[in-house]
Amino acid sequence: MLDIVIRNGQVYDGTGNPWTRLDIGIRDGRIVKIGQLHDSEAVLEIEAEGLAVCPGFIDTHVHSDLLCTKPDIHKIKVLQGVTTELLGQDGISVAPVNEQTKPLWQKQLRGLNGDIGDWPWNSIDEYLQFLSRSTLAGNVAYLVPHGAVRTLVMGFEGRRATTEEMRKMRELVEEGMRQGAVGLSSGLVYPPNLFSCKEELIELCKGAAKYDGCFVVHMRNESNHILEALDEMIDVARRSSVRLHISHFKVIGRNNRGNFQQALEKWIRPVLRGSRSPLINIRTQQDQPCYMPCCHRGCTMGAQRSFSPSCKTQRFAGGLKMTSRTTMILKTG
Repeated sequence: MLDIVIRNGQVYDGTGNPWTRLDIGIRDGRIVKIGQLHDSEAVLEIEAEGLAVCPGFIDTHVHSDLLCTKPDIHKIKVLQGVTTELLGQDGISVAPVNEQTKPLWQKQLRGLNGDIGDWPWNSIDEYLQFLSRSTLAGNVAYLVPHGAVRTLVMGFEGRRATTEEMRKMRELVEEGMRQGAVGLSSGLVYPPNLFSCKEELIELCKGAAKYDGCFVVHMRNESNHILEALDEMIDVARRSSVRLHISHFKVIGRNNRGNFQQALEKWIRPVLRGSRSPLINIRTQQDQPCYMPCCHRGCTMGAQRSFSPSCKTQRFAGGLKMTSRTTMILKTG
């Protein structure tokens, strides 16, 4: 006996293959059968005729760091097919903090991340424990935010960091990675991140790369100086061996439209030279809805018609392991 059977859906496996009309059998939160399951019985049967069935989508740039704990609000993401979100974006997020920096970040982030009252955490470990105890409407992973680390070491001071301050910040990044983060983020147009120099970014990225983490960054400029900004990020990746992800890959301003092709060539040139080289591994995120499917037969927590906010996560040193994914049923056309 299966727990759930999704019947007659147009199954898209996430690999780019054409859809196939198949049934999906689920037991104990995992997909255990895919095929023609005419003879299989289930506690719950979902008729998906005329609907697309696919792996859940990953939203790689969100600011749901607080409201993900409010399923009545946050379930809208699952109902759009998003089952995993990457938190801690733009170097401005909720952990790590201390009793001095916490009220500053609570005020700073209220308009962006919302307000859930007191933050019962300081470290990334404590924040992830808080998420594990919360009722989430999906899965999450977390990036060490550059700004939170910087304020722990030097407040919001608008100056370059000293060598000793860079060392302390790198130690905090490595600590965050050991506690379960999957990489480092920065937003180089937001204080205090914008006060950092390239050497600071390289040092912190070395801390993330040590644990095979990525660097997700909103560059210093996306308009008149986008080419210089992109050069800086590529150099940071090359010199730190971190995997680079550019957020909001775009060119702002009509007069700068001619720079887009050059920017694209700068991005793709290292890839053409060897995308699997340990020196540099670059990805971009277009500034439009751009979701990445989970492309394997992972787990499931049900389907859109039987939404249940019961997904959880499991942490491990150097990353956050997803223990459940949701198979979504979406209307086509």
